[in-house]
Amino acid sequence: MATFSTPVELFSERCRLRPPSEADVPHVFSATRFAGFNDGMAWDPPEDEAELHARLQYNLRAWSKSEAFNFSVERRNDGAFLGRVTVRVDGRSGSKAWELGYWIHPRSQGQGYATEAARRVIDFAFVELDARVVAASAATFNVKSQRVLEKLGLKRVAYLPQGFLKQGEWIAEYRYSVARSAWQP
Repeated sequence: MATFSTPVELFSERCRLRPPSEADVPHVFSATRFAGFNDGMAWDPPEDEAELHARLQYNLRAWSKSEAFNFSVERRNDGAFLGRVTVRVDGRSGSKAWELGYWIHPRSQGQGYATEAARRVIDFAFVELDARVVAASAATFNVKSQRVLEKLGLKRVAYLPQGFLKQGEWIAEYRYSVARSAWQP
């Protein structure tokens, strides 16, 4: 598994992707205040910003172990926080498989940032992490997230009636994936 002696930063045409920091906490918290923002995600909105500090430390530890790379996404021209893209070891699919996750702050959605940033992270997974497959899941009701995955070239491979448990209820998901051999950056 790849390890990195310096923090990894990635760049796309409009985005800078960097390791998360304490400065991101107010932006993440702000996103969770929008109604419905967390509905398609396994994590619930935090009660306060303090909850996000522990999650940040977890993400940084996972980064240091090369188990997950949780990138904060900023706009290149002004440094504005846009969201997050994560790639983590995929426990469901076996070796050399990585799981993609992403979200964009509601104030910046609909401008192509999720597709652009996720494309760069998938490249990172295939080139730097030697991924064989990159997979992702989207709640069946989250049509916008499904469209992002399809624009990226991931194919729907499964319906998961018990995708993840949220507040005692199962949320159905569609599973998507792309093999390195089929990836077109």
